[in-house]
Amino acid sequence: MINVKVLFFGSTKDLAESHHDVQVKISSTSPSTLELRKLLPTIFPGLVSVVDNIVMAVNEEYTYVDEAVALKVSIV
Repeated sequence: MINVKVLFFGSTKDLAESHHDVQVKISSTSPSTLELRKLLPTIFPGLVSVVDNIVMAVNEEYTYVDEAVALKVSIV
């Protein structure tokens, strides 16, 4: 299991009815942005209509919609 910090901006913040950032738990042996994209609408139903258009970034680097970028544990 991995905790992912998700930051919402603009309309996604409103649709998710969430604060700026939240922690999302992913139970997987190899979590990725694709898995997170599938999980988000189950946690935040307001994102169902826009989830395929959400821009994601991992460590300040943008990812493509169909790109599976590995999500790793980082120590701060």
